Amino acid sequence: GKGGPLKGAARGGACAFWATGLCMLTTQPTMEEPSLLPALPVVPLISGVQNLVGIVVAEVMTDLGSDSTAKVPEMVRVAALAVSSLTKAEAANPSREKAQLAMREALTSFLQQVTLPFCKGLVEIYEKGAQKVSHSVAETLRLQCQCLASASRLQLADEVRKEAVATLFSLGVAAGAVAGSVAGDAAEANAEEQIAPSDALPVSSASVVASSALVDASLDSGLLQQLVQHTPALKGKQLNTLRGCAAAELLCSQVVGLSNLDAGSSDLLVTLSKSSQDAAAQLAKVLAAGKTHEHQPAALHLLLAVAALSEHLDSGDRVAADGKASEFVSTVCASLSTACSALGKHLTEPMLAAVVRSCGALARLAGVPTTAGKAISEAMPPPMQTCLDGLGHFAAPLGSDIMGLLRGNLQRLWAHPGPSSGGAQWDALAQARARRLLCAATAAPLVSAEAADAALFAAMAQSAGVQTCLDFALLLFVARKSEQTPETTRKKKKPQRKRRNGEQGISVDEDMLEAMLPSQEALPESVIDDALGMLTAASAEDRYHCFGTLMQTLCCLASGLGEAEGSKTCWGLRLVPTDFLRAAGPEKAMVVLAAGLRVASRFLAEHGLPDDLDDLAFDGARPRATVA
Repeated sequence: GKGGPLKGAARGGACAFWATGLCMLTTQPTMEEPSLLPALPVVPLISGVQNLVGIVVAEVMTDLGSDSTAKVPEMVRVAALAVSSLTKAEAANPSREKAQLAMREALTSFLQQVTLPFCKGLVEIYEKGAQKVSHSVAETLRLQCQCLASASRLQLADEVRKEAVATLFSLGVAAGAVAGSVAGDAAEANAEEQIAPSDALPVSSASVVASSALVDASLDSGLLQQLVQHTPALKGKQLNTLRGCAAAELLCSQVVGLSNLDAGSSDLLVTLSKSSQDAAAQLAKVLAAGKTHEHQPAALHLLLAVAALSEHLDSGDRVAADGKASEFVSTVCASLSTACSALGKHLTEPMLAAVVRSCGALARLAGVPTTAGKAISEAMPPPMQTCLDGLGHFAAPLGSDIMGLLRGNLQRLWAHPGPSSGGAQWDALAQARARRLLCAATAAPLVSAEAADAALFAAMAQSAGVQTCLDFALLLFVARKSEQTPETTRKKKKPQRKRRNGEQGISVDEDMLEAMLPSQEALPESVIDDALGMLTAASAEDRYHCFGTLMQTLCCLASGLGEAEGSKTCWGLRLVPTDFLRAAGPEKAMVVLAAGLRVASRFLAEHGLPDDLDDLAFDGARPRATVA
């Protein structure tokens, strides 16, 4: 009582000590919350016992250093339960300003004396290779991680928040690295041992607890960026270790769940992209030396993190909030291109999928809309260039999943940046982008000879825009089919036959004409049938629009065969990419040209021209628009 020998803080500490003891007496073996705890004033309780609990924690860490399955005294768990109940009550029903100040002071002091030393001690134990902990340690760790998460939610001092988040992340990385080093058979054995409540829990439980606490902490972009910059496991050669992979995986999971986007999100994206570039370079060195990578590399997780954050930023309100959008896109794309180049043939399909996701999300941010009256740069937009780089380094057939992902981003990639109104110059540049992208996405070895059928190319054109590039998809289909057709032998030379062509008096050598043009037997008629089917399958409006563009494309192709600089006609359209001409070569290009003319001839013979064609308005002062 007040007349006793203990005064002030000493009396409060004694009361807290005895209150904790009473709570321990009422605790059941089921690890539930003590029934007496809700009836006690929590702030005086944790303030009174934190010094003693801190001493106990130091002793526990010493015991765990020699035996990772040592148990934690019940006093530590009861104190953590008290803090957990306090933070939950405060989140549900905030108290007045004075009470909040007292609560924050008590929570900060408890974190510094008990929670942080306990979690940091476990980090050291896990880094030494401990694979199991007792149930009491696991339960106490769960409560302490909740305390660390509350430091972010309750807006404690910045230094406390940063240290709490860094400790949680370090704990998740250390535990995740140990869990990843456990062999499959051992992991299954540990999972079976969890059935008995008296046995130790595997270290993977600590990784899950830390990851969940980070999610509950509601991290923002600034805190995540500090984690990337100040985590040793995400630097240099450490990226190829188990700790580096665990750190990248944990970071990726936090980025995927990131909801607090702000102006710093762009800085975080740049930092992640540079980290993925470093991770790719380190992975390439390991693989070039002939070493194997038994676990998912850090480069993959960091690329996935870049993709997730890019998709988070891909919405109108978030773009408006982050005015630096067009500035950081080039930096991010340059890092992704460098990563793809460093990996080269070691670029895997999941990595390429992450790059495609990033490029698709960033395409809309690559530039602001332009008008026809302003000069439009002919430079390739960074997201599309990065996508082309990724496709160029991938050296295997694309699976159905990534092909679907690529199809879903085709139109977004070539159409941005777009004009606020129509324009011939933008039309020409958009066509150049669309066709170059379609050419790269359907080239060998990305699309195998067996998969290169009319249905695939029609689907690609449908995704990219039927009126925009169905005609070129038709020619790409013919080009791929010509690779599968054996060259026909040249016919024996017949005696020269000359005739007069009408009244012009021009001598025509038919054998010479046959030698100049590709043989009509170079492609089977079934290929022409399939190509014609692609054109006629479009709606009537799209069909004739694509037919007109097909004739322009064939003119460009014929022009490109006679010019070293590529297929650019007098009206400025680049409807046949230089990459296509270079890959096909003159002979195959002649075959494609002849096949395109055969398709056009059959289309006119079977479908004719619209009856109202003469009534359509035509402006001969500017090029015909080819982009819908």
